[in-house]
Amino acid sequence: ERALRLIQSYDAKRFAQIQRHIKSIFIFGDPTAHGYWHQELQMCELQEEFVCAETTSVAQIACALVHEATHARLMRLGFGYDEPKRLRIEHICLDSERAFARRLPDGLELLKEIEETKSFYGAAHFSDAGRREATLEGLRMLGVPKWIVWLVMKLTSDRSETNAKKRD
Repeated sequence: ERALRLIQSYDAKRFAQIQRHIKSIFIFGDPTAHGYWHQELQMCELQEEFVCAETTSVAQIACALVHEATHARLMRLGFGYDEPKRLRIEHICLDSERAFARRLPDGLELLKEIEETKSFYGAAHFSDAGRREATLEGLRMLGVPKWIVWLVMKLTSDRSETNAKKRD
């Protein structure tokens, strides 16, 4: 709630975007990212550990909401999230975060953090294989039994091979 008020106070345009595109915000325990956009549900999911951590500022949570609202906007405009476009889309979302952070009176540290994130994550991280690995790691971190992780790995591996053959 405080993050939404911060956005409303410093960036009316992005606040209107959140109101227009995000139907609900769900706090959940997925350890693989600070936030996700779920197009089918028109829902922004924020990682519970990130939101509840004493080291996470209201401004960081606000940036995550701005980031996911940008995904929502791009999806509405028909951009999708296909592998070849992913890195560019993530950079657009990070640029939205940066534009918001510039409006904050004490946003310099946040701007630095956004730049570090942008330079740290490359195309491999957002590839199908990179996302698959992150999902598997997330399952392990959540304590999912090894046999289920193996099964997910096997099923997603078969699917990615099929998708790769379709593209060729």
